[in-house]
Amino acid sequence: MNLRRPVRALITGAFACGAAGAVSAQELTVASWGGQYTYSQVEAYQKPFAEKTGIDIISEDYTGNVAPIRAQV
Repeated sequence: MNLRRPVRALITGAFACGAAGAVSAQELTVASWGGQYTYSQVEAYQKPFAEKTGIDIISEDYTGNVAPIRAQV
């Protein structure tokens, strides 16, 4: 199974939703791979963004499993 297309769709959808609602959003959910990778994103991007905008960011881990996304669709 080719996972590139679902992952690309997930990332594209996240950016589209973020761009559409970021102006009035109270919080933003960001999906990442977890562990140190997520930690580095939180420190480098999310904390400065949250401090500057006042928008809370929620980090969710994504394991690459496509089944939960298909179930939601």
